[in-house]
Formats: sequence, structure tokens, C-alpha cells
Amino acid sequence: MRTLIAILVSTMLVACGEHETSSSTEAEPPPTSLAVDLRSHDFPFTVELGDPAILGVDSPSVRWNEEVGVLEVKAGDHFSIVLSEEPGDVASVKATLGRDLLATNEIITDAPDRLVWRAQFPDESIVFVHFYRLVDVDGRSFVVRDDGQGRFTEADIARMADAVRTQQPV
Repeated sequence: MRTLIAILVSTMLVACGEHETSSSTEAEPPPTSLAVDLRSHDFPFTVELGDPAILGVDSPSVRWNEEVGVLEVKAGDHFSIVLSEEPGDVASVKATLGRDLLATNEIITDAPDRLVWRAQFPDESIVFVHFYRLVDVDGRSFVVRDDGQGRFTEADIARMADAVRTQQPV
């Protein structure tokens, strides 16, 4: 009887081990980052949006907004940036935030090429995080910023602010 139990236990352990091995070899590779090349829109960048599981979508949308002259790149509720070709001015944006009568603005990151801030309105539950980034490529100046219509976490803003990758000259 002991021999029979030992054989059954051994068979079960081997079977379980084989199942785990086969399932681990069939596991899907880790998710890759969604990326979109904007050269076809005359913007010399690639935008790396991040993990599709976090974004909740399989592909981004890219749209030229003719009304305001900006390129919009969106992916789900956690990624929405606006790009424009213009000379940017971090100091001017910072000064405007200081004169804001509606919100109290707290600067999180203050660098020559970027500004990240938290805007808190009188109702303390209403807090927005925003970014403004300057990108210079081949003598051209661009501004990248979050879509002001969205409500993003600090992690979303950090991902969006770092998403633009400049193309290397060939």
C-alpha cells in the first residue's frame, strides 16, 4: 500500500511539474511599449506611450487639430499630449502660474526645458497635474504639453513628459 501511495504521489508531482513547465514556455512575452513615429506629420520625433495594459488601448490616435494648429497624440485615459512647433518659454508659463487667481499652483519640476506643476482649486478635491516641455531638433523648436482637458496622475504626467524621443540624424 505504501508503494502504491508513493507511486501516486510521484506521478502527481511529475504531472504537475510538466504542466507548469509547459505553461511557462507558452507564456506571452512581456508587454512592449506602444510607440508612434510622427515624421509623417513633419514632427521629427517618436512618441513612446508606454505599456498598453496601463493605457488600456492597443494603439494610439494621432490627429492634426487644424483649429489650433497642434498635433494631438492620445491613448486611453492615461495618455494625451499636444505638440506644436513654436518657440517655448518656461519662464513665461511659470510667471502665468504665479498670477493664477483660480488655482494654487505648486511647481514640482522646474528645469530650463520643462515645468511640471500641480494646480489645486479652492475645492481641495480638485487637483490637476500638468507639464510643459521644450524640445529643440535640427534648429526647430517644439512645445509638448499635456492635454488640458484630461485629468492625469503624477505618474501619467511623468510618462507623458518623457515620451518624446528625438530622431537621430542619419
